[in-house]
Amino acid sequence: CVAPMWRHPPGSLMKFSVPGAPPTRMRHTGDPPPVGGRYWDRSVLKQWTDFFVGQARAANATTEQFPYLNAGQIIGNAQSIAKVLDHVSFDITEDDQVLFSEAMWHASKGQGELSFVLDYEQQLVSSAGWRGPELCPFSPRPQHCTYRSEPWRDGRRVFRDLVTDSVPAVIHTQNKFWTCYNSLVSGLLGKRGFMHKVSHSQLTTGTAATFTGGYHMLNA
Repeated sequence: CVAPMWRHPPGSLMKFSVPGAPPTRMRHTGDPPPVGGRYWDRSVLKQWTDFFVGQARAANATTEQFPYLNAGQIIGNAQSIAKVLDHVSFDITEDDQVLFSEAMWHASKGQGELSFVLDYEQQLVSSAGWRGPELCPFSPRPQHCTYRSEPWRDGRRVFRDLVTDSVPAVIHTQNKFWTCYNSLVSGLLGKRGFMHKVSHSQLTTGTAATFTGGYHMLNA
């Protein structure tokens, strides 16, 4: 559900011309559509959705609930992640979602040295949805926090994903889903977390010993 995917079709942002070299950037994600194109072109968006659904089927995914790449969550060794970042070569003002999707599109054509593996069942990384199906019809998640705190076998408390019925290693609550984020914090810290006005920076750098990074990621 990102605007550039409505106007930039797959393959229009990068071009591979030198074997073994990173691709050349053809367009900025904030650029207007090509001459004659529209900013909100459903046929362009459909090229993206068809691509991702096709990739999920080719990978024999057991579910098509979550076929789309999410650029907010990357798992891999440092060398691989550095290579991905060099590959997409994005400006801070650009939309990372469409650029990583573009990189995956090229990889599916055998262009470049990258390969992508998506967690189609969200067993490792679960992404909370804050828009709901009305604003983002591509997500099966309703517009509320779809997690429940429950005891685990070793005495710890974990969060169960009520959509997938799994206990993911990481929950990604996104930048705008503060109600979900705060409810998960309360489940871990209780009133202590808010009585002392724990700041966002403290939470994301380890006050609860389970928060890491700066992009609202919770290691359950």
